[in-house]
Amino acid sequence: MAFEAGGFRTIRQNVRNWEKFEEWAVAHNLRVYPPTIVAVMRYAVHLSGQGCGPAVLPSFKYAVSWICKRLAMSCPEMGDARFKALIDKVHADRGKELKEAVPLPPKLIVALEVFLARMIFENKKAAAVMIWWVLILIYASLRFDDGIHVAPTSLQMSDDVLLGVVWQTKVDRKRRGTRFAVPACSISGTEWLKMGWEIFQPMVTDRDYFIGELKNEKEFNPSPITYSRGLSWLKCFMLHGLMEARTLKFIEVNELNGLEEAIRNVTWHSMRVTMLSEAVKARVDDKIVGLQANWKDPSQLVLKYARQRKELSVAMVKEMADKFRKGWTPDPDHFVVEEEDDEVNEPVVIEFIVKATLPEKALQSSDFRCHIFDRRVSDEAAICGRLRMAEAVSVGTEAPGMICHFCKYKAKI
Repeated sequence: MAFEAGGFRTIRQNVRNWEKFEEWAVAHNLRVYPPTIVAVMRYAVHLSGQGCGPAVLPSFKYAVSWICKRLAMSCPEMGDARFKALIDKVHADRGKELKEAVPLPPKLIVALEVFLARMIFENKKAAAVMIWWVLILIYASLRFDDGIHVAPTSLQMSDDVLLGVVWQTKVDRKRRGTRFAVPACSISGTEWLKMGWEIFQPMVTDRDYFIGELKNEKEFNPSPITYSRGLSWLKCFMLHGLMEARTLKFIEVNELNGLEEAIRNVTWHSMRVTMLSEAVKARVDDKIVGLQANWKDPSQLVLKYARQRKELSVAMVKEMADKFRKGWTPDPDHFVVEEEDDEVNEPVVIEFIVKATLPEKALQSSDFRCHIFDRRVSDEAAICGRLRMAEAVSVGTEAPGMICHFCKYKAKI
């Protein structure tokens, strides 16, 4: 009876925290009923040593007070200076990591957009829906938890925007829900929003979460997506998406290493900050950025005109996507071809050539003599004149075997 009053999620969170604490304390022969400050401190030090996040210790602190109050047993002094110092230290060491999530480079968004099309083509619809969901988080600037707490039946698709409602958010506790909008825009030119919406329709049910945990690329588990496993799938899709974007010539070879390094630093909060970060760089009006971020009071904007609020953030995201595209797509109007009188000299590379009739066995054992070919000396034969190009093949710019003595003499090497 003591646990019946209160919100289900609050009860569940506090009971889970207490059960973990109780299990650990019993294993270390520490008293739990009622708990002592010694047991609480030692467990807190244990959590800190395990690399817990900045919100774990405050959550545990609240759970201990909550359980003790519900069970009418004495509670240790939770304002202990040592406990507070430990909480402050964990927050100082790890709190910054959460606040400074790395935004996604625009070309990683391109990689996800084109890989969505590839997954649909290969009939891997579960993977395609998850990528579609990730792109929704990016373009709507949603947190990971916000993206989960969306009932599929609340989504509405029009010609140029997808509208939805987050029924539970970090900041809205009045159960009114927070509206979001995803414009039909793209950096790669792929109609990812429409494509994802079409394959998502057979998966729409009356569940209260957006998508489930991936079982494989073709199936979902009947439970909501989780942080760690979902992030692993996302990074896998990003890496495969880079290869797809490279094949389609959206990404150059020399960009791959930098983008792969960026994937290692991606967190779920990167989806939230990507468009907001680009908007700040582009000096977008604070009111519009506030609307996109779903802040409670976006500057001095009159909130009663709520129907027009999302139109501003939709326009902002479209503009940012357009700027991304123009940033890496050459504009022919900006190039002027000027006539030049001076002759352009192409760079000359010295190559090594061998007889075209050379046996394969000799090539594999490097038992042959190669000649030097230099276009500045002759276009038709090696520089020694003993092997004509019509009867030879190139073996590269490094000599794989012995070099003709006459060629070495003339080349002075």
